[in-house]
Amino acid sequence: MFDIEIKNLENSIVVSLKNTNNNFCEYAFYLYEDGSKISTIWYQESPTINFDIDIKGVEYFVKCFIKDNKKEKTEIITSEKIFIEKVNYDLKKWSDKVELTSLDEIKNDLQFKDGVKIFKHKEQTIDFLVDGSDRFEKDRGILICFSAAVPNRSEKSAPFFSGMKIALQMNMPIIAVSDPSLSFSNNLSLGWYAGNENIIDLPKVIANILDQYATTLNTNLILFGGSGGGFAVLSVIDEMETDATGVVWNPQTSISEFDPNIVRNYIESSFLEDTYVSSEIITF
Repeated sequence: MFDIEIKNLENSIVVSLKNTNNNFCEYAFYLYEDGSKISTIWYQESPTINFDIDIKGVEYFVKCFIKDNKKEKTEIITSEKIFIEKVNYDLKKWSDKVELTSLDEIKNDLQFKDGVKIFKHKEQTIDFLVDGSDRFEKDRGILICFSAAVPNRSEKSAPFFSGMKIALQMNMPIIAVSDPSLSFSNNLSLGWYAGNENIIDLPKVIANILDQYATTLNTNLILFGGSGGGFAVLSVIDEMETDATGVVWNPQTSISEFDPNIVRNYIESSFLEDTYVSSEIITF
């Protein structure tokens, strides 16, 4: 009698057969995603297999075909079903270069070095990615990038950073800012850096952090972004106390006039029903 075990291990599904003492058996596996077969492993001697998957927040199960070459018969068993939830936020890519800092501490400990700098503000964190710190020249300044809408959002996990190729081409360092609201839902592709229930005044909080970089490094910051990222540039630079340069293209200037479905998705994902959404958040 065979028993089958299925479990999730990071971005793979591990399937193991128990009570496999028969040396004459071979094993084949079908992987099903939401009822549809998506992968096949043909007959092999090992009763254990790994399926690499692109997690989409769906249900998985496995059928195993056990072929007994001595008895010339095949038995089919089916695993239990497991649901694997899509991860909205994942820092594994930068796990060796992540540093957590409270906003209250940045005046005493703000280092400009490559890696992800996570600033904690109340119940929310804001992610900044520093890249190319070795290219820093005080007289040339630092690029600050705000992202537009994220394509194929449901297939990706926050945080999202943009502008690194532009910075490399210009031989300048960059601080890429990720919109923290996108970590609320893997269906949210755009949040305009306008804030959420945890940080209503997000543009002002980001501006305070950038002011500290400008003051600590005694340099000019060049904020840039297009579309929804352009909205963020206009919002943040208006809150900054230090002088900064803003470069935008095709900027959105009113969230309320954008696609109603995208706006509704942003508000429903980022704010509780009883949270007051100020007109200042949705219109620059």
